[in-house]
Amino acid sequence: MADNVRQEYSELAHFGLSWAWRIHFSSRVPNEMKSTTPCLRYLLVFVLSSGAASGCFADTGERQVVGWLERVALTDHGAIFEAKVDTGADTSSVHAENIRHFLRDDRQWVEFTLHDRAGRSYTLQRPLERIARIKKKTKGNQERPVVILKVCVGKQRRSVEVNLSQRAHFRFPVLLGRNFLSGHYVVDAGATYLLPPACPSLVTQ
Repeated sequence: MADNVRQEYSELAHFGLSWAWRIHFSSRVPNEMKSTTPCLRYLLVFVLSSGAASGCFADTGERQVVGWLERVALTDHGAIFEAKVDTGADTSSVHAENIRHFLRDDRQWVEFTLHDRAGRSYTLQRPLERIARIKKKTKGNQERPVVILKVCVGKQRRSVEVNLSQRAHFRFPVLLGRNFLSGHYVVDAGATYLLPPACPSLVTQ
C-alpha cells in the first residue's frame, strides 16, 4: 500500500480513537452513548495494532499499541522494570542510585546502579551524553545526567537517551517519554501490559 494511503489511514484511526475517549469522559454526553465507546475504543486499538483493515500496520517498522503501563527490559541482561508511559515527558528516565561521574579516555562517564522488579541490582557504566535541566514543581531546576540505554518493549529494542533520576518516591522506576515513543508507538490510555519484552538475544532471568 502506498505511503500516503497508509498515512491517511493512520490519521483517521487515531482521530477516531481520540474522539472515542472524549465521548467516554465527557460530562455532556448521555450515558447511553458512553456505553458504546469501550467497544469502539477496543475496535480501533485492534485495527491500529494488527492492521486488520488492509494490513497497514505490520509488526516491524510500524507503530504498535502500548498501554499506559508496560514492562520493559534494559540492557541485554534482561533486567525487567515496571515502566509508566508518559506522552507529556520529553525524555525517558529511570531511577538510579550510587551515581558517580568519572573520566575515561578524556571523556566523562557515569556509573550507576539499577534495581529490577525482582530486586536484583545492576551496576552499569555509560558515557555521559549531556546534563538535563528539569524544572522542579516547586522552584528552580534539577540537573540529571543523561546516558544512552537499550530499551526493549515487545520485540523492539531501541537505544535512547535516558536521564538518571531519583524516582524512589514514585511507584514506577522507569518513565517512557516521547523520545522513545515518537514514530514507533501509539498509547492506549486504558490498557496495560500489551507488549511484554521479547527482543531477540534478550537473556531473561
